Amino acid sequence: MQRLFWRRMLRHILLMGFAFQGAAWADISGGIITDGTMGAIERLDGDYINIPQELGSTVGGNLFHSFVEFNIAADQIVDFTGSGALQNVISRVTGTEVTRIEGALTSSIANAAFYFINPNGIIFGENAQVNIPGDFHVSTADKIDFPAHGGVFYAGSNSVSTLSSEAPAAFGFLDSSSANNGLIQVNGARIGAGAGQTLDMVAGDIMIENNAIITTPTGEMRLVALQGAGSVSLDKSANGALPLPDVTPTPTNSGRISLNNSAIDTSGGSASRIGLWGGAVSLTNSSGVGAFNNETTDVTSENGIDIHSSSLTVDHSLISSETRGVGKAGNIAIKTGALDIRNSGVISSSTFAGGNAGNVNVVADVAIIDNQGTSKVNGIVSRAEKGSSGQAGNVTVKAGTLNILNGGNISSSTFAQGGAGRISVTADTLSIDDTVNSRVATGIISRANEDSRGQTGNIIITVNDSLYLAGSGLISIENRATVSAADAALINPGFINITAANIAMTDSRIISRSIGNIAAGEIAVNFSRQLNMVSADINTTANTGDGGSVTVNGGESIYLQNAGFTTTVRGVEGNGGDIFTTADILVMDTGLIQANAVSGSGGDILLNLKALIPSGNSLLLGGSPVIWQPSEFGFNLIQAASETGVSGTVNVTAPQLNLSGIIANLGGAQFDTDMISQDYCNLGIGSSLTRTGSGGLKPKSATQLLF
Repeated sequence: MQRLFWRRMLRHILLMGFAFQGAAWADISGGIITDGTMGAIERLDGDYINIPQELGSTVGGNLFHSFVEFNIAADQIVDFTGSGALQNVISRVTGTEVTRIEGALTSSIANAAFYFINPNGIIFGENAQVNIPGDFHVSTADKIDFPAHGGVFYAGSNSVSTLSSEAPAAFGFLDSSSANNGLIQVNGARIGAGAGQTLDMVAGDIMIENNAIITTPTGEMRLVALQGAGSVSLDKSANGALPLPDVTPTPTNSGRISLNNSAIDTSGGSASRIGLWGGAVSLTNSSGVGAFNNETTDVTSENGIDIHSSSLTVDHSLISSETRGVGKAGNIAIKTGALDIRNSGVISSSTFAGGNAGNVNVVADVAIIDNQGTSKVNGIVSRAEKGSSGQAGNVTVKAGTLNILNGGNISSSTFAQGGAGRISVTADTLSIDDTVNSRVATGIISRANEDSRGQTGNIIITVNDSLYLAGSGLISIENRATVSAADAALINPGFINITAANIAMTDSRIISRSIGNIAAGEIAVNFSRQLNMVSADINTTANTGDGGSVTVNGGESIYLQNAGFTTTVRGVEGNGGDIFTTADILVMDTGLIQANAVSGSGGDILLNLKALIPSGNSLLLGGSPVIWQPSEFGFNLIQAASETGVSGTVNVTAPQLNLSGIIANLGGAQFDTDMISQDYCNLGIGSSLTRTGSGGLKPKSATQLLF
């Protein structure tokens, strides 16, 4: 009996010696050491390492392995083998070392999913390869939970595991994790799951860098960066998609997902899907995140690209969903706290073939689209590319604060037979501004290009507070197409509809323009308080088609300084668009309202106002077509004329106001005339109106209209 005791002790000491030797060796060239909890204690070495089923524990269709250390050197192949009846291979690391995979990780168990957890972290080096025929799940979780009977497989050696024959239900993270949920790093490697399978990474932080490529042909990919206690479900939906966590990611409950000079993509199938959930998600100098459909079937609503984050940065990188077949591309859905798209960064959905592009839906608390003056596309876009016949997708953006700057844009365009998509933007405040004189347009744009069939999209903008356009900022529909007369008659020109409390425009434009033979679309601008325009214009322009109408519905005041509303038809066949304006007060400080045509009829103009105030006591109403000169003070023009056709009608339902001495009201009094000081107005060359309450301030001659 005593002899048996000493034999067992000697065997234990030798095995511990192997373990310590293996740990030291692993730091240099990698090492794999089992811990004896699922099978025998062994150190595995060699160029080819077979990890057989017998070295683990089998429960139903699940094979469990447990390691003190698990590392693969650059020249090694590690192959998990076992019965073809196995459904899941589930492995853990119970030691304290990071797993480094520099060589090939493979499984010869046909169709079995592979699960691997190490809370300390997992690094895929430059030469790493993964060849798993089934789904590949890798995580820094503390445990794997099973759906029933309390089954749990802990990575920590101090916790008691209960093995289960059911498929894993969730990765679990403990608050007490010493590794702070660990890091998964892909450093220059090209890894992926098998065709049609899932690649799943769940960790505290995820870093993909140095020309790394992660791909799942015709499959799906999920990356989740979770911090603190929690769980991440492994239960797939009916369509085979892994869910993202239900909770909203914040800086405290989620980690980083960074993609630097690298790419992740799912290509070749209608099941292509990429899901990202994390705190600070960043893409830098990367070909990016891509989901591609090359097949004949449409991508389901659950597939495409789905990103939830506390912040998302797209810096000189691409997030893209595409179709190159007759099947529809997947949608892009992004929900984040802070969105920063910069330096030729793009979120894009496109069609290159017969399938329709997917829709792009972005929700953010704060969103900044800043191209920083580069000459490439930057922003949130949907396109029907040359040679395609599918439709471009719709683009929807909702934000608290939205800034579009320096060549950034939100756009939907067509270069082919399919039409551009609808653009819907909702924000509390919206600023469109180009401070660097960019070589590409800054703004919200729908375009049908020369070789297209000519169907632009609609633009719908709703701003709860203030809309500000400056520095060549642009909201536009542009149609460059020329088609047959029969096709032109079938085209429904896109429209622009803008609603905001206050609108301020400086050196900027809201336009609908057709330079081919298709009619220009309509523009409707609705504001509840003020519309102030300085060196700016709202206009529709057509070449040979009819001009679109301009409707401005307002509340308190419209102020036009070297600015105005115009509808113009340059060709000999089209009729000028109508102009309808409603507001309490219209101030024209060298302003223009003009609806002209060449041979067609001039548009009609209806101004429904309580007061019309022209600068310099000068207003030219009607008459033959004239060229307006904004540089000439007091050149205020309201005109609906045709050069050789029938001129339109001008109807102004407002009194004529001359603040230097004459106030003429039509009908009853429109406002309290005691509020106007004629003496102060006579001190300057212009006119001024200041609305005051009881005990109001005295107006000054140089003061503009104040409210």
